[in-house]
Amino acid sequence: MKGVSVYSFIAVVAVTTALLSSGGVWAFKYVEKVEASVVLGNSTVNITSVQKLNDDNSATSELAFLNLHENENTSVLAAKTVVYWYGGSLYFLQHGGDRTITFELNGTVYTFDPNRMFTPEGRRKTLLQYSSTYSHAADAAVAELAQKVLQVYMFETRRIVVAIHNNGPNYSAEDYLPGREMASDAKAVTIRQGSNPHNFFFVTRSVEYNMLDEQNLNVVLQADPVNGSLTDDGSLSVYASMANKAYVNVEARAEYSGEGIMVIEQMIMFNKMAEKLFPKPIWVTIDWRIGGPLIGLFVLTIISLGTAIFFCRRSQYTNYELLQG
Repeated sequence: MKGVSVYSFIAVVAVTTALLSSGGVWAFKYVEKVEASVVLGNSTVNITSVQKLNDDNSATSELAFLNLHENENTSVLAAKTVVYWYGGSLYFLQHGGDRTITFELNGTVYTFDPNRMFTPEGRRKTLLQYSSTYSHAADAAVAELAQKVLQVYMFETRRIVVAIHNNGPNYSAEDYLPGREMASDAKAVTIRQGSNPHNFFFVTRSVEYNMLDEQNLNVVLQADPVNGSLTDDGSLSVYASMANKAYVNVEARAEYSGEGIMVIEQMIMFNKMAEKLFPKPIWVTIDWRIGGPLIGLFVLTIISLGTAIFFCRRSQYTNYELLQG
């Protein structure tokens, strides 16, 4: 009979713990869905979002990531993890897994870089680079995708646009140093001694540059789009700068796509960025709806362990008395 009581108590504790851990108590929704599908000739590009929402469908944070290169999935894995635990949202393109997007239109095959599609000059350059040909019809199709991405991401209303990218051995913050290939595109560069130059932030305004610099991070400030030396390559950073929009690109190395340590490194970068640029730091502030159940879970665990030990000892003592009697 005593054994039944112990098992019943443990069952009650288990059910209570499950209820505390359920979505109804935590009051959050983790939603992944296709926000829009854009047809380019014979190809379709999906714009997918991952969002952590409150129970009333409101945003849990203003932090919103945007990934434009599908093959740079280390950044996507890191962002999904941050969104799951901290809040906010992530938007990314899906079209077959490649960095570039290829489509056939009017019998001609075109390929372009989706991070070069936000200005007319950028679209012309990227279509010629990857397709060796250009047409107004292809330009119009790519422009439609660019506008849909901006619309779905809600570019106009974002306080800070946060792009996420991964790089390989041929690109780092060092490329923007004086005398290097991309020096004309940078107004200022800070690389910490002993740090990995592949892990850096690329920003469009001196405000964010100074704030991230104070965090002892590697950071590059883009050159001015007007009366400056900035190249119009059609990238989102150029478009944001032209629109006078705060933009932060989180660049992180990724020699092996999705490797665990790379994901962790980029998550740490996200955290350091959020500490300065967004209201609450990742991993530090715990919402009361999370903290409450966690505290309750801890208390229940202590009570259940103590009670189980008590019943077990009592049962052993009783059995010893019966054996002696």
